[in-house]
Amino acid sequence: MENGGTLPARYTCDGAGESPPFEIQNHPDPTAALAITGEYDRGPINEPVFWSIWNIPPERTTIPAGIPRTPTVETLGGAPQGRQRGGEVGYKAPCPPPGQPYEHRFQLYALGEILDIEAGTKHDDAVEAIGSSVLASARLTVTLQRSERTSERTTQPME
Repeated sequence: MENGGTLPARYTCDGAGESPPFEIQNHPDPTAALAITGEYDRGPINEPVFWSIWNIPPERTTIPAGIPRTPTVETLGGAPQGRQRGGEVGYKAPCPPPGQPYEHRFQLYALGEILDIEAGTKHDDAVEAIGSSVLASARLTVTLQRSERTSERTTQPME
């Protein structure tokens, strides 16, 4: 993925639906932990969060693709993940309606402290806690536009 580019299908409901990888180039001292959030633009007021993960050890230089949808991720030092209201924990693959482009933003945060919030916390609450501890952040913005044909193929009932 490149900033300003297109979200590859692999990370959407039209592909494997797995979380994308990230490369961490630097962060300020004294970073206590890292966090990542994903949200998409649904208008000036509504920006639903589809992923939140926090308390990633600051020595990490990469976050692999395909983070398991578990409350904590042992391969990332036990980093907790949030959930959507009434939904499952972890990355929820973007799946906007077909036709128009949607902007999706991934934000990497350097946190000044380890967050004391439970795994499975609602994404919106996790984002609020993350925001209160930010030392620095970087944003990656990508676009996703699903075609009518792709949408029909992925939503057809199996016979």
